[in-house]
Amino acid sequence: MDLVSSGAINAFMKVLHSCVSLRSTDEGVLQIGLEYLQMISAIVSDPAVHPILTGVSKQDAEWLLSFVMARPDSGMLAIRGCHADP
Repeated sequence: MDLVSSGAINAFMKVLHSCVSLRSTDEGVLQIGLEYLQMISAIVSDPAVHPILTGVSKQDAEWLLSFVMARPDSGMLAIRGCHADP
């Protein structure tokens, strides 16, 4: 069973959306979001899994990119997935 037919990609994105929508300063929530982001990045960056990634929507890909690039309301800077206090 591949990632799409198992619903894994949608599940990953729902967790990531939930973590971000909470706009939490709780380290646990932020850590879960970052772990999922790293997992999704690893999957998308692995050419061996590209044939089974069909079904990732353009909207999800654009949302993920915007999340990685910046979250100005959080008081944190995000550059290429690395976070640091301003």
